[in-house]
Amino acid sequence: MIIGMTIIQSTTAGDPYYSPSFPRGGQSALFSIETTHRKGNPTLVVEVEHKNADEVTWGSAGSFSNITTKDVFTLNLAGLKEEIRFKFTFGAGGAAGDFYHVLVPAPAWRPY
Repeated sequence: MIIGMTIIQSTTAGDPYYSPSFPRGGQSALFSIETTHRKGNPTLVVEVEHKNADEVTWGSAGSFSNITTKDVFTLNLAGLKEEIRFKFTFGAGGAAGDFYHVLVPAPAWRPY
């Protein structure tokens, strides 16, 4: 069994991939992303978005540093709203068909 998801760069770098939304588990959290496989030379941009249940648009809670290697990346955020999702896009560089295989562990939630 292979766990995670493979995100493939299309011909347009701006087409985002979104994770399913999930409820927040605390006011703050430490988010992690692990990239295990990579093809080509793409830059992966990962953003944590949030919104309250009564809102219709998502806003950025914060962004990971641009991902250009296979490694584990973390992002510490506070002041999170009720619903969370990840937004994955490809930045400059790379070509159509380049990819990252990504694992997203559960956030480490904090109540404050």
